Amino acid sequence: FLPGQRLSFQQKWEYLKGWATWMYYSLMPFLLVLATCKTGFILFDKRSIPPAAVLLPLVFFVLVDTFYNVLIIRKTMRLSWKRVVFSAISGASLVNTIGRAVLTGIFTSRHPFRVTVKGIRLRYKQAILSPLLEVSLSSLLLLLLVAVIVRYRFIEASWDSYIGSWVIASFFTAVPGLCVLIFEIVERYFRAQGASAKEQLAEAKSL
Repeated sequence: FLPGQRLSFQQKWEYLKGWATWMYYSLMPFLLVLATCKTGFILFDKRSIPPAAVLLPLVFFVLVDTFYNVLIIRKTMRLSWKRVVFSAISGASLVNTIGRAVLTGIFTSRHPFRVTVKGIRLRYKQAILSPLLEVSLSSLLLLLLVAVIVRYRFIEASWDSYIGSWVIASFFTAVPGLCVLIFEIVERYFRAQGASAKEQLAEAKSL
C-alpha cells in the first residue's frame, strides 16, 4: 500500500482479506469464553442479555469461511461427501487453535526462539490441555444453552427474540469445540479398529 509498490487492486484486496480472516480467527477464543460467561449470567437473570450482534457476524463469517474452503477442496480434489464432512469437522476443530496461534505470533514474533527440553515438555502439555479446555468450555456452553431454553421456553414461558438470537449465536460459537470432541471420538474409534486389526493379524500369523 506504500507509494511505489506494484501490487494490483486484486492483490491488495486479497492481502486485506487474508489478514482480516486471521484477525477474525484470533478473536474466536475470546468469544467462546465471553459466550460461556454471559450465558451463565443469562440463565439466572434475563436482563443481562447482550445483543447477539456481538457474536453472530464474526462467528458466522469464520464458520462460513471454513466450510467454503472445504467445498473448494472437494471441487478441486473430487472427494466424496463422507470425506467432505470429516474435512469440515476437522477444519472447524482447528478454528480456536488457529486463533491462539495468531495471537501468539502477534505478541511473540519479536522474541528469540530456542528449542529446549523444557520448551518441548511445555508445548506437549499445552497440546493436551488446550483442546481439553476448549472442549470443556464448549460442552459447558452447550449445557447452559439447553438450561436457558428449558427455563425461558418451557418453565417461565418468557421466550423472546433476544434470547433466541443469543442462543443461536452462542451455539455457533461452541461448534468448533464440539468438532474437536467429535474428531477425538472418531480418531479413537479408528485407532481402536486399527489396533484390533493388528491383533487379529498377529493371532492369524501365530496359528
